[in-house]
Amino acid sequence: MAKVAGLFAVKSTVQILPNSHPKPIEFTGIEYQIQDLEIHILVKVKSVCKSDLEMEALYGATIGALTIYDMLKPIDKGISILKIQSEERTQKISNVGNQKAITTALVVCSNAIYNGFKPDSAGQEILSILKA
Repeated sequence: MAKVAGLFAVKSTVQILPNSHPKPIEFTGIEYQIQDLEIHILVKVKSVCKSDLEMEALYGATIGALTIYDMLKPIDKGISILKIQSEERTQKISNVGNQKAITTALVVCSNAIYNGFKPDSAGQEILSILKA
């Protein structure tokens, strides 16, 4: 339950935090490590965008921790959330030329263009932008 809550939280960060903006989340991984009476939550978030994903990861960890807290409070009245922190951040790539190539496909959904009645001006415009 806490993993699902954390995943939902990562995706909904933009709706909750005022300074956040939409980012294309490609991967979210949530892992738990139990050490004695402590549960450590590790959230990893990846995207192709240059923006920092720290807030998405922190929000996912927070909601995951709150879900665990809510599920365990009937069993242990002394349960607490001790610390939420960012442990590791991957450096953003500042030079676009160093990024890996992204394979994309362009699908034209127009019967007129497909059947040759009209020229494909939209697709050609997109391709010229991508080449620039």
